[in-house]
Amino acid sequence: MQLTIQKSKSLLSLIFLFLTFQVVAQDQNLTGSWEGTLTTQGVELPVIFNISKAEGGYSSTMDSPAQGATGIPMDETKVSGNEITILFQQSGIKYVAKLEGDKLQGTFYQAGLELPLKMTKVDK
Repeated sequence: MQLTIQKSKSLLSLIFLFLTFQVVAQDQNLTGSWEGTLTTQGVELPVIFNISKAEGGYSSTMDSPAQGATGIPMDETKVSGNEITILFQQSGIKYVAKLEGDKLQGTFYQAGLELPLKMTKVDK
């Protein structure tokens, strides 16, 4: 019986360690600059989200190089598991994506449009 309890504690410790490592790895993969291109009606618009750790969660800014806009602070950056949601209420922007390896695969919402937006981490 004592041996079984010790094995259970060891197994739980390993699981906890693994989960902790996964969260740390996710944090390291998520923070940074992510670049993608929105395409609508034949027009391509590059978009960059800059994601950083903040007290109690994450924060982000958006760059739209083609429009000469940089460092636009987003209202909310939520992370749940491998999913991220970025909101900018003034412009009605919402980006919902899943972290898949070194890519963010998601949908960009604005003014009734739903556009696919795949983002790749870039050095900035």
